[in-house]
Amino acid sequence: MKGTRAEQEMREAPLVAEDPSEYGPDSSFEGGSSSSRSRRAQLQYYAELLDPVRSQAIDTWKQLSRSTQIALAGTSTLLLLTLFYQAFGSHPGPYAPRRYHAFNDSCQMCSPTDDLCKKWGSRVLMRGRGYQGSGEQMAPFLDKVRRGHDIRIGIIGGSISACVDAEPEKCYHEVLSKQLQTDWGVKVEIVNGGVSAVGSDFFASCWHMSFSQPIDLFILELAVNDEARGKENNDFDVLVRTLLSYKWQPSLLVLSMYSPLHAYTNGAPSIENIAEYYDLPVISHRNVVVQQRHLHTRIDEIRPWFSPGGDFDHPSWPGGHHPGVLGHELTSDLIVSYLREQSCLPPLAIPGSTNLSLPASLPGQISPWSTYQRADEPPAEPTTELTCYTAAPGPTQFPIAENHGFKLSHWKSKEYLVGYKPGDRIVFNLKVTQGVASIMYWRSWALNFGRARFWLDGEKDRAGVIWGDWGIPINSPVRHDVRTDRNGDRQMFVEIDEETGTGKHEFRISAIIG
Repeated sequence: MKGTRAEQEMREAPLVAEDPSEYGPDSSFEGGSSSSRSRRAQLQYYAELLDPVRSQAIDTWKQLSRSTQIALAGTSTLLLLTLFYQAFGSHPGPYAPRRYHAFNDSCQMCSPTDDLCKKWGSRVLMRGRGYQGSGEQMAPFLDKVRRGHDIRIGIIGGSISACVDAEPEKCYHEVLSKQLQTDWGVKVEIVNGGVSAVGSDFFASCWHMSFSQPIDLFILELAVNDEARGKENNDFDVLVRTLLSYKWQPSLLVLSMYSPLHAYTNGAPSIENIAEYYDLPVISHRNVVVQQRHLHTRIDEIRPWFSPGGDFDHPSWPGGHHPGVLGHELTSDLIVSYLREQSCLPPLAIPGSTNLSLPASLPGQISPWSTYQRADEPPAEPTTELTCYTAAPGPTQFPIAENHGFKLSHWKSKEYLVGYKPGDRIVFNLKVTQGVASIMYWRSWALNFGRARFWLDGEKDRAGVIWGDWGIPINSPVRHDVRTDRNGDRQMFVEIDEETGTGKHEFRISAIIG
């Protein structure tokens, strides 16, 4: 059998070259004829060079103990496997999914043991993470959990957190408490400071009314009720700064909820801007449910996500604008998924090589400047606690000195004082400590409220006019401040005005602050 020319040359080539020296270290494996460049001769040459080294290595190996031989063999095997993986293993490209460097695989979102991923899917859990930041804000809270200590979670929010249209045990924070106790094996106490129909302008001064014991983690649910705040939300900024600098040094988590009563934006953009500035994590029920709302326009498809209350047939009102059982369950699961992962992640603080440095985002360490200040402005002034009074029963109920025509009333746990006629007047006793007194009153686009005059004793000539109607299509209490040069015990007067822009005079008061 002749074969190819190359095969014939290989069969005819001598096993030993005529001049073995030409296959030394400086010779090439390429080029030359087969008779003068035999590969077998090359291998034989190098084998002869390595013989002394091999013999010495064998002698050394025999002198080692059995345990040392096993250790060296294991190390060599690991080295070979590592080199093999580096050469042939898969490497993530520039758009590879983010990898979470957790202590173990079960910590990662959508690991084989992740029951929440099986329940909701990765896309839901990922979109529910509005902003994660560095995670340093959660460190003290999670460190306490790791040490097996009981924890206390405070809730600051509106009617959603107050569990309006929901059974208390199925409200998101109660479901959250039970799940965290199961996960962590520690007692989780919920202190619910939710108040219906109020937002950051109330809690910036009055958050402390519901919290007498130290709180480890505050959940701030104010996006829905901060709808009318516009691009800037100074009240939420004040609330965050107050909590971060408070003696308890709590961790903060922002919860962004969705109501079909409002557009997607509601008050969330201004709140999330502030959360990013202070490196606070944002969990977004809104970012998940609004997609469900847009994809399923039939009321029967979206109804399970919201409460059954109400008699509304318009698609924007699928029975009620508070979350239903499924909405509260989703909210809890989004928070649990985030906390599970954060509790597993190791501390990560790797300094960079540039001169760009950032301070740690730990509770108690806060920027001297607020979100809306320029760096060349003076630092923000420290916040102070004020005294707040509401229509709700309890120690902070309205301190009424005189009442001519106003009555206590409520709607779906929204408590307020209401007057109906021009000349209806009410007087409150309060202590002014910071040169400002405030009233929170209702404004509405649809309910045709009237207007009132508002002043402090001895200063009727400085009375302000507060309007109950406006052009924003929501009903919500808002805050109005009046400045004064005199602190101490004062009286606040509110009187319904004859003039009205709606043809009606109804006027509602939800809180006063001094």
